[in-house]
Amino acid sequence: MPYDPRRDGPHKIEVALLVPLKIRHGRWVADGTETDQAEPGPVNVNCTCGDKASCEAALRAADELELPSGRALADLLAAAAAEEEQAWS
Repeated sequence: MPYDPRRDGPHKIEVALLVPLKIRHGRWVADGTETDQAEPGPVNVNCTCGDKASCEAALRAADELELPSGRALADLLAAAAAEEEQAWS
């Protein structure tokens, strides 16, 4: 049965992305809009759900998801920054 967050509960799944940067005019800038997955891929080392089978199913499902492009990553970072700013105000 595939992972369903409504049924299986939340999992703390994370993935590291590589964002190519280059130096232009003495500062770092993004080198295009593509991202790449860093090794080892999706992980859930901080998940506290306590259900190993459900975590493994969630990890397999996460590994099938398409990674965000650079543009989508920028949107995700902006949304996270706004949420964080709101939490501190």
